[in-house]
Amino acid sequence: MVKAPGCRNEILNAKKLYLADKQADYKRIGLWGTRLMFTTENPRECVQVTERYLNRGHYEPNDYTRGLYYRDVE
Repeated sequence: MVKAPGCRNEILNAKKLYLADKQADYKRIGLWGTRLMFTTENPRECVQVTERYLNRGHYEPNDYTRGLYYRDVE
């Protein structure tokens, strides 16, 4: 749980959202940018993640989720 603007709190997923290895899929459909939003990561992990999204590193979190981005449509 993290503090949100106003008198609110947000409950975060226990797993990190990781899509850096899926960039080719997004380019194929015309997306050209990515916004990275860090919440509980330490500075070193922020750098590692950013480098991975810039294709300069090999970082991959131990436990992650794809969110709803790669779920089948029911």
